[in-house]
Amino acid sequence: MHQWQLNLKKNYKKIFKLILSISSMDEKNKMKNKRPTLITVLCILGFIAFVFSIIGSFLFSSFIPKLTNLSTTYSIIVSLLLLSGLILIWNMKKIGLIFYTLIFAVDYIVTISVGLGNYTLFGYLLPLIIPGIFIGLMFTKFKLMR
Repeated sequence: MHQWQLNLKKNYKKIFKLILSISSMDEKNKMKNKRPTLITVLCILGFIAFVFSIIGSFLFSSFIPKLTNLSTTYSIIVSLLLLSGLILIWNMKKIGLIFYTLIFAVDYIVTISVGLGNYTLFGYLLPLIIPGIFIGLMFTKFKLMR
């Protein structure tokens, strides 16, 4: 038998206790910083929306004459920024929710100001309803974030 095997046999109880103490500390931290189910569900929906947004950017750019390469690139950049905010929210970071909200607001203003929005009252409000609910629900868990 090798020396390291003998040492392992002698110290297995100490090693086992050390592993148990580390795993129990990890369990305590997980319980303390557990992500609420609402945030989990909203982030998963956001991740799915990200995929559709990227696919839509490429598909609609060929069908809608108003969309140029610049607007497609802009849409992809905004989607990636929103995704980074979602990842931070997934990790329960307050800055992620603030960043996500800020990017959404800037994107809405830019989209309306360059004329990509529908110029009816419904066309101005519809893009705000679902994301507004989404962001509002996330802000209900803002206190639990770090």
